[in-house]
Amino acid sequence: MQLILALLLLLFSSCSGPGWVRASLEAYANPQLEVETIHSFQYEANRESSHPLRDQAIYSEVRSLLQSKGLTETKDSDMLVQVETSSKESSIQVPAHYEMGHYLYPGYFGYAYSLGADGNQHPLLIYYPGTWQSTPYRVPARSIPAYSHQLDLRFSTADGTLLWQGTLKILDRSADLMGLIQLFLKELIEEFPQPQHNGSFQLKAPRASQSAATVKPS
Repeated sequence: MQLILALLLLLFSSCSGPGWVRASLEAYANPQLEVETIHSFQYEANRESSHPLRDQAIYSEVRSLLQSKGLTETKDSDMLVQVETSSKESSIQVPAHYEMGHYLYPGYFGYAYSLGADGNQHPLLIYYPGTWQSTPYRVPARSIPAYSHQLDLRFSTADGTLLWQGTLKILDRSADLMGLIQLFLKELIEEFPQPQHNGSFQLKAPRASQSAATVKPS
C-alpha cells in the first residue's frame, strides 16, 4: 500500500504544471496635462504609509523602469513619485468541479492449466500485473486562505496635481508581496505616460518568470 501511495504522489507531481499568478492592472493619465513632457522625477515618501521600507524598496524597481524610459532622477524634478502598498488576509473561492483520479488496480495471482507430457492438465501459478485506471471524481467547493495585495503608484507635480496613477491588485495564496509585484511591475509602468488599455485589464505570469501575458481586457 505504501508503494502504491508513493507512485500516486509521483504521478500527480509529474502531471501538475507551473502555477500562475493573476493580477488586475489599471492606469489613468490626466487628460488636461501633457504627461509626455515629463523628463525627470524624484521619490516622495508617503508619511501615512504603514510599510515605508517596503514602499521604498518597490520605488527602487520603479526608478529603474522609469530610467529605462529615458527619465532622470533629480531633486528639482518635473514629477513626484509616491508608492503605497497594502496586504490583507483574504480567500480564494474554488467552485465544485470534477477531476480525473488515477489509481492502481492491484495485481493478483491465478491458476492456469496446461497439458502435460503425461496427457493430464496441470495447474500453473501465474501473476497478473496491476493496471492504472482513471475515473472522474467530484471535488467539492472550498475556500482557500489567500492574501489580497495592492500597489498604488501616484505620479504628480510639485503642487500635488495628479499626472498619472497606476494600480496593481493581486489575490494569491502567497504572502510574498514583493515577489508577486515584481512579476507585473514592468507591465504597469508600460502604461506610462499614456495607458494602452481602457480601464482594468487582467494579466497572468508563471511564478518562476517575470514575463506576464495579457489574459483579457475588461
